[in-house]
Amino acid sequence: MKKTLTLIILAFLAFSLNAQTLKSITWGEQQRDYYEYVPSTYTGDTPAPVLVMLHGMGDQAADLLNLTNFMAMADEKGWILLCPQALEFVFEIPFAGSYNFGTCWAAGITLNVTFTLYGMPLNFDITVNGDVDDSGFLCALLDATESAYNIDQDSVFFGGFSLGACMSHRMAIEHGDRNFNGYIHRLRINHFVRLYGEAVRDGHPFTVFSLARQCGYRNYLRFTTAFRHRMDCSLTCWTKRYTLSAIGEHLPD
Repeated sequence: MKKTLTLIILAFLAFSLNAQTLKSITWGEQQRDYYEYVPSTYTGDTPAPVLVMLHGMGDQAADLLNLTNFMAMADEKGWILLCPQALEFVFEIPFAGSYNFGTCWAAGITLNVTFTLYGMPLNFDITVNGDVDDSGFLCALLDATESAYNIDQDSVFFGGFSLGACMSHRMAIEHGDRNFNGYIHRLRINHFVRLYGEAVRDGHPFTVFSLARQCGYRNYLRFTTAFRHRMDCSLTCWTKRYTLSAIGEHLPD
């Protein structure tokens, strides 16, 4: 019985360590950490949805991953699950030291602070981690995941608890060109530009919409609208303006 129990525990630990991975990328000259959970059903043959879950203020990504059932849901639904870690927010109070609010997302939240210093009441507003580019970090995280796995670019989602939900909301409103449908269109248009360059270079017969369909578009108007937004010019103007040698040079960052 004791040996059996030990084997079960070891098997569980081995599964957890294999499926749940702590990774990091460098963003804003800082190491940013995140947990990645790849479902046991993932083979790379079928594009997998991606769910980015953001923890709340003062919390840890590991707790969000381990104290919820998101990993079980990821296995059931076939999601790739990402749980990034926010940075601590330490506010320096003049002549009075500092106060650590714990881990906080730069969601654009403003706090009203009131305290007394040497008998004098002070009141002012502070923006939580206002100098941290969390939106850039989260977009870079999506880029890294897209490069490493076969993801379903129509199924990239953000969610979160408390301040994490606020950060998800900010990503949707202010950075639509880097995530959600905007992020998906960016990947698709980039892919279209590469396919276009290869077709012209190799002299293969093609139509613009046949290339667009290879990039996931089924509606021509939707494709041309996304192209104009991404490239800052119409598709017709772009194909006339750029020669083959200029295609790669004029792809936006």
